[in-house]
Amino acid sequence: MIQKYNTHKAFFCTVCYIDLFFHLMEDILLACPLFKGITGKDLNSILEKYNYKVREFNANDFVLLQGDSCENMMIIISGKLQAQMVDSSGKMIVVEELGSGQILAPAFLFSAQNKMPVSLFTTERTSVFYIRKQTFTELMQASQPILLNFLQMISERAVFLSKKLNFHVFKSIKNKIAGYVLEMYEREKSLHLRFEQTQQNLSEQFGVTRPSLARSLAEMEKEGVFILTGKNIEITDLKKLRELAE
Repeated sequence: MIQKYNTHKAFFCTVCYIDLFFHLMEDILLACPLFKGITGKDLNSILEKYNYKVREFNANDFVLLQGDSCENMMIIISGKLQAQMVDSSGKMIVVEELGSGQILAPAFLFSAQNKMPVSLFTTERTSVFYIRKQTFTELMQASQPILLNFLQMISERAVFLSKKLNFHVFKSIKNKIAGYVLEMYEREKSLHLRFEQTQQNLSEQFGVTRPSLARSLAEMEKEGVFILTGKNIEITDLKKLRELAE
């Protein structure tokens, strides 16, 4: 009798978890730019009609490796990923960090050479929604809003990549630090901030060595731009910070 009750309870809990996850997935997809203007009812019809799958990844797993073919439209349901690029010498740059609701590599899905230019690496437990390229093509043909949303996303992606190229090629380390700190200031509306990342993570994001980053931080502190105490930073010359960020 007890065993029967426990089995039923376990089954009930599993069903509740699946139902909860499905509703979470629906909410995330509706908030994704790809489904802008799509109602919950329409999304339900899409999920019922078109085949898809959801894969779970542990922290520090690779979702795709640099050079792999991109054959699926992929959307993060939960968790976080980094897009990392490594050159032949082993130097690694974090191109961007991605979270729930964001699409992975949409610009390469329909490319004639759809090889991933970056590796997608999880930084925590992550769930990813997959829909095959052919199936996604059929979905866009059936839904003009989704087609237009996808075209807009591709256009915005081109703008992002051009800005990223400008950032890595033409900006000095001090320019990069100033831009990062200024972005934090504009988000928090405070002169007293705290770095969310370690210096090692920042050096990878900026595409520089950790000693070079530490040296530039020390120089900017000496110049009176800010005061550093561990991960805490106090902006002391906002005007100079803005000038360096330009």
